[in-house]
Amino acid sequence: MRRKSVGTALLCLAVVAVLVAACGEMKPSPGPSTSWTPGASPVPAITYPPQDGTNTNFFAGTEGWYFKPTVDIEVTALGWYDDGQDGLTQAHPVGIFDASDEKLLVEAKVQPDSPLDGAFRWVSVEPPVALKAGHEYVMAGYAGPPFDLAVKNPKDASFAPELRYLRYRITTERNRVWGYPDAKDASTLLDTNFKFRPVSVASPTP
Repeated sequence: MRRKSVGTALLCLAVVAVLVAACGEMKPSPGPSTSWTPGASPVPAITYPPQDGTNTNFFAGTEGWYFKPTVDIEVTALGWYDDGQDGLTQAHPVGIFDASDEKLLVEAKVQPDSPLDGAFRWVSVEPPVALKAGHEYVMAGYAGPPFDLAVKNPKDASFAPELRYLRYRITTERNRVWGYPDAKDASTLLDTNFKFRPVSVASPTP
């Protein structure tokens, strides 16, 4: 009986290992469903509480995360995570790329004293930039010395239900100031963010 139990436990561990390898990167969970009304205030794409145990980014370069809206949306602000909510050490270029042709659709610089909302500092986008449902985009930003602290694989990260998180990427060319993040990385640093609202209330795409 004991040998059978040990064998079953080993089999379960093997299955877990396969699942972890298949999943690869951390994927934020979908956030609570949102009831949108005309003129509703924009909401962050991703949220997580301020956390202890933060560490600096590992290299100077562009990093970011791929996503897909499930409804047509408009982006109203771009953001950068402020560890401690006490100001950034430098301005960070942030932007959203079209994943199909690597075109930069919107860009701004989050300043050390940009308005703080939650754990992020924000800069408004005027006019708002429209993103299409079912299309793939990349939220990206540049980090370099002196580094601002970033949260590696943040706990309780929640993605807005109108968006689908796909994967995390970095630039293969290290120390490149600004560029399309084209390589997979094992860690996930969700220090870039954006605020959005639906262009119209519609049924989400699958």
